[in-house]
Amino acid sequence: MAQKLAQELVEARVALIEHLAPLALKARSLLSEALQWLADRAITPTPAPADWAEIVGSVLTSTGLLLLDGEGLIFAHHTFAEHICDLLDARRLPSRFDPDDPIWWKTLRLACADGNLTAQRTIFHRALINSDASELLDWLLAGNDIARELAAALVSRGVQATAGQHEALARTFDFWLWRALRGGNGRYVNQVVGALGLLRSLDHPLQRVIHGAAENAALPDVVREAAAHALLRSGEPHRSRGLALLRRFACDPQLAGAVRVRAAQALEFAGALPAARESLTFLSQDEAFLHEHHRNMAEQLLSDAPGWISLPHRPAAGPSLIDLRPIPADLSIEEEHAEDLSTPPGFMESPRDSDQVVPWSAETSLLDLPVDVAELLSVSPTADEEEVAAAAVRAVAADLSCILRGQSPPGVRQAASAWSRLAKWLGTRPAPLHSAHAASVIRLLEAVAGHQNQVDDRPGLLVSHPQRAVLAALLLRAQPEHQLAGLRLLTGPMAIWDVDVVRFLLQVAASYQPGLREQVVTQHCRILLDSRLPNLCRQDILMSVRSIDADAAATFLTQHCAADPYMVTTNVLSLGRQYRAEAVGYVQRRALGSLDDVLESWCNAASVLLGTGSRGDREELARMLKEIALLTGGGSTQALAVTAVLASHNRAEAGPCAGHVASSAAASDMHRMTAASLLARLGAGPDDESVVLNVLDRLDAQQPPQGAVAFAAEVACISPTVRDRSEAFLRTCLESGSVGLPTELVVAELASLGPYARARLCRDLVRLLRGSTDWRQWSGPLEGIALLGPDLHEATQTLLSSRVRTSETVADRLGAIDLINHLNWQSSGAQAAALLTTLADTESEPPTTRALAARRLYRYGPQHLPTALRTLQALATNRQTLPPLLSIQIARELATVGAIEQAEQVLATLARNRALLEPDRVEAALLLLVLDPSCSGSTRQTLAAMAHDRRLSADTRDWAAEAPSALARSSRHAALLGQASRPAPHG
Repeated sequence: MAQKLAQELVEARVALIEHLAPLALKARSLLSEALQWLADRAITPTPAPADWAEIVGSVLTSTGLLLLDGEGLIFAHHTFAEHICDLLDARRLPSRFDPDDPIWWKTLRLACADGNLTAQRTIFHRALINSDASELLDWLLAGNDIARELAAALVSRGVQATAGQHEALARTFDFWLWRALRGGNGRYVNQVVGALGLLRSLDHPLQRVIHGAAENAALPDVVREAAAHALLRSGEPHRSRGLALLRRFACDPQLAGAVRVRAAQALEFAGALPAARESLTFLSQDEAFLHEHHRNMAEQLLSDAPGWISLPHRPAAGPSLIDLRPIPADLSIEEEHAEDLSTPPGFMESPRDSDQVVPWSAETSLLDLPVDVAELLSVSPTADEEEVAAAAVRAVAADLSCILRGQSPPGVRQAASAWSRLAKWLGTRPAPLHSAHAASVIRLLEAVAGHQNQVDDRPGLLVSHPQRAVLAALLLRAQPEHQLAGLRLLTGPMAIWDVDVVRFLLQVAASYQPGLREQVVTQHCRILLDSRLPNLCRQDILMSVRSIDADAAATFLTQHCAADPYMVTTNVLSLGRQYRAEAVGYVQRRALGSLDDVLESWCNAASVLLGTGSRGDREELARMLKEIALLTGGGSTQALAVTAVLASHNRAEAGPCAGHVASSAAASDMHRMTAASLLARLGAGPDDESVVLNVLDRLDAQQPPQGAVAFAAEVACISPTVRDRSEAFLRTCLESGSVGLPTELVVAELASLGPYARARLCRDLVRLLRGSTDWRQWSGPLEGIALLGPDLHEATQTLLSSRVRTSETVADRLGAIDLINHLNWQSSGAQAAALLTTLADTESEPPTTRALAARRLYRYGPQHLPTALRTLQALATNRQTLPPLLSIQIARELATVGAIEQAEQVLATLARNRALLEPDRVEAALLLLVLDPSCSGSTRQTLAAMAHDRRLSADTRDWAAEAPSALARSSRHAALLGQASRPAPHG
């Protein structure tokens, strides 16, 4: 019996470890869970021996995956549990790849749309389990950048791929490198660096691309560095090539200093220690091209050898599909936010515990008046309290008089600290029964109020905060009828100025008269409700009121319905954990009234409460918030705000609230879209599908409202049905061509809906973007579309080629060709040249179009010069009547490409043509003189003909007659100047 039980235990090890892996990600007790799992399957002796737990632990640790941890078990490394969980998830995927299968759909959406690393690892394990992953690779290689990166990682880690898939992968990397080369967007550079970091092996088509990237000096330095590292990881012969490149990078002064130092360090990591030491030595001495900071880094690496240090700012190798931090996939939102109730939240902790202040009392006193205070008031340091109080009132009154006269009181800033010390000195000394100073202070404050109309809150512009503290101290040391006035002077702005003085005086007031404790607590709370109060000052005031009467403070705050809800809630919670129920009740009572003016603050307060208390307390509060969100009188704005708060803490309660708003006929389109988007983020199920579809159907695709495009793309993740409806909506938006529609964004969102939607988009792009043909409107969006992937780049080239054929104006046709050449990846540059050649050689095209095409063509490279010259010569000898300006331009282009003689003939013909306007003939003659400054015989004959042509003005005829001699004189003058400037010959 014992032998059979032992055999069953050993045979169950694998299944038991697979059961424990998900529990490890939830931080559950593995040994107790293992014992319970064995008991449920009757793999437990009866009765169980005392060391049964030790036996089970030893069997599990014998696998090497688990280790003993005190009296429990843990996985030897957290990634072991992750890989087992990923393997279990991979087994749940259907054996046949079907992207519309619900399980496959959810996994692919998480992996390729959201970039979820757990889902990516699941797909990786599934591809390794299934020997035939060809359909999966085809699907990934037809998707967005994330899907293509996942395909690269799968192939690089041993998943079998066809020759066509290898070619597609190489083409994808080639496109990514070209996109990074274009510059202007660091996102594309980071993307290709991350993709290169995924490579672990290189097949033949991809070898050429990666080798070329490492050698291409035009690429950003970090891209070349990443390509060299990819070669280094791919085994021989690529590893040797990578080492050679890294040695070259370390010595290349054209590269960034950080890249050079990292290249030398990578040599050491690869085991090439002599090369690394040689490179670091060279770098530490390269003062001509290397910054001192990088030279110091190299010296530090040399001095630390063989314990090489890691350099800062080392580029990330990209997301890994294997060694990743734990992501608990099945952790509920409640468990994720569960807290250890023995540890209070940060804002409930007692601030500055080492600086606790005991209540001040009348017995606490200072022996003598501080010297600076005595000098300020012009009294003796041994003066009694009444004399000092009288001098203080006189000094404040004198400063107030100066201010009212428009003068600045002397030494105000220097005396601030002295006034503060005076306030504390006076606060510790009660006034005699018949002291009249309190009455003087009241009259002074009444004078201020009469001028400012602000008795209680802000005499601040006339009476400074330090002086105000002294006045408050004088009132607090007087009779009860004056002490309330003194308390009202201690406000939030005064606490911001000096919280220690305010706290001191409040404690003094509480200690003088026990009957004032309620008013003192009230004044504490008023200060706490001032939103301008810094957090440190707030913590000091909280500590003070907590020492007096925290219960009374909590009661006052929660009954102050006009205050900011968030300020009330955080202050009540800061008083102590025991007041959470009062804070919850306050938030609930505020929701019974209108929240229009304080909705954001109220939601913040509710969010704080949802993050505190026990799990049961949080669930009860979530149910209360759900009831508030479902109230019909609150409006959709309030319901959405409350739902958003719930969504961050309790998804189960937030879902019905979002569905309620999304299906409400009274809600606006914007509110319904927001609610449906929230449903998608919450992980909407089949029950919510009809609600989201109804919201989509109610939108006008011909005139889509603001945010409709992003909404349609966001909800597409709910199900294949919603995805198809979203695709139809976005395609209709594109076809409508409505004004203000972000075309590039719509195409990008369509391309994100999956490979099949992407393929349909590429196929129909010409039809979908058949709106305006003005190249100034569509060049920018089309350039952005072409950068979305190699498939959309090809579709954009097709669209531009069709624009060349169908555009009505020559500017639009040539603009399309220029954009084709600008997006020069693979053969698109040759395609642009071919289109221009066709335009230039087509005799049925207007001469203007042909001339402009030839002009652009020879700028594409010297290899196109013969075609451009042939076209221009044909146009120059064309017997058709061409516009004179076009003929002059053709002559310019002929001269530019070297056909000067023919250009002169064209210009001479234009200058002699009496049918042309005089300005055109003069323009031709001027250009002729530029091309023939020596005035050959034909040029002289042309000018002579113009000098005798009575159709030209007298000034033009005179200029034509004098031009040859004037040009000859200027030439001789220039020659004489040249001879005069030559040095005399020696000897």
